Amino acid sequence: MNSQLICYLEFNKHFSSSQYKFWRGLSITDAVEKLVAHIINQFDEHVNTLATLCDLTKPFDCVPHDVLIYKLERYGVSGVELSHI
Repeated sequence: MNSQLICYLEFNKHFSSSQYKFWRGLSITDAVEKLVAHIINQFDEHVNTLATLCDLTKPFDCVPHDVLIYKLERYGVSGVELSHI
């Protein structure tokens, strides 16, 4: 179900370009490199920079299931697939 859901969300353009894990050819390493480059650039420009980092190792456990079901319904997921969450 995971791979089908990712394909569906990718096909319907529901992923942000900053969600590196879900784009083919991009990884967490790419996200970290972009973050570090941005921080260095801001430092060079003498701009204050703030980063908030979150550990989302188990994001499914952090999201209230009613909110998850609501969002999936808004993205067009329905039927048997939605009832198994």
